[in-house]
Amino acid sequence: MCHCSFLIGSLSDTEEYYMVSAHNTLRRRTNKQELKWSPYLSRWANYIIRCDEEYPGPRSAYTNFGKLFTSDRDKDQIMADDIENVGCAALDCLNFKQLTCIYK
Repeated sequence: MCHCSFLIGSLSDTEEYYMVSAHNTLRRRTNKQELKWSPYLSRWANYIIRCDEEYPGPRSAYTNFGKLFTSDRDKDQIMADDIENVGCAALDCLNFKQLTCIYK
C-alpha cells in the first residue's frame, strides 16, 4: 500500500537542471559523455515511481541498486558508457523521499 503524499513525481525545471548537473559532474570525472534530460524517460519514471521501499525497478532505473548484481547498482548505471539521456521523478513519502531515474 502506498503511503505517499500523492504529489505528482514530476520535477520542476530547476530540479531537472540540478539532476542533470549532478549526473554530469560525476560523469566528467571519468571523461564520460554528458547526459541530456529526457522528458520521455521522465514520464516513464513518473509512471513507475511509488513509495514502496523495496521497489526493485527496471534494470535501467536508479532504484535498482544493491539488489542482485554489481552491474545493477546505481553508480554503475550512472557511469555506463552507452547512455545519453536521463529522466527522473521524485515523491515525498511519509518517512522518506524516493527518487527514480531511468537511463537510455
